[in-house]
Amino acid sequence: MFSLFKKTPKESREQHNVQYIPGTKIPYRADLIDELVTEHDTLLLIIEQITRAHVRADRKAIYRLLNKLKSELNSHMIKDNTYLYLYLKHIAQEDARRSEKVAGLHQKMTEIGRSVSHFVRKWTETKDIAYDDLFSEELNSVERALRKRIEKEESVIHTFYARLGA
Repeated sequence: MFSLFKKTPKESREQHNVQYIPGTKIPYRADLIDELVTEHDTLLLIIEQITRAHVRADRKAIYRLLNKLKSELNSHMIKDNTYLYLYLKHIAQEDARRSEKVAGLHQKMTEIGRSVSHFVRKWTETKDIAYDDLFSEELNSVERALRKRIEKEESVIHTFYARLGA
């Protein structure tokens, strides 16, 4: 019955080859970048779906999608903070320039996360809210900021992380 929970020989071998941040159980994950890129695509897709729902004046869909955006973003930020930025901050601590760049990008991503969360809270205070031109302007602003940060993160941070596993 408990054999389902035993590690296979392959899993045991793989665990011995894992690079952890010293003093932690936070590993380098070869699959992390692919997961994060998929999550970035999901976040942008949700924003596109919100835009289409706004064009249709589908308030229920907008409300549901805003909450989905919040949930997906929170999940993504936890993964970013735990597996990506914490690992990179530790690795970069010997290089002041690189460490500063990682910390700066992490701070900017955190700020964007906060602004998206604020946007979602504002527009989900009640199900009867009118999604007007102001909503559209703010949604476009959130999308532009998110796209810009994703491009920067993928071109700089993801590249740095991927090189560590090479």
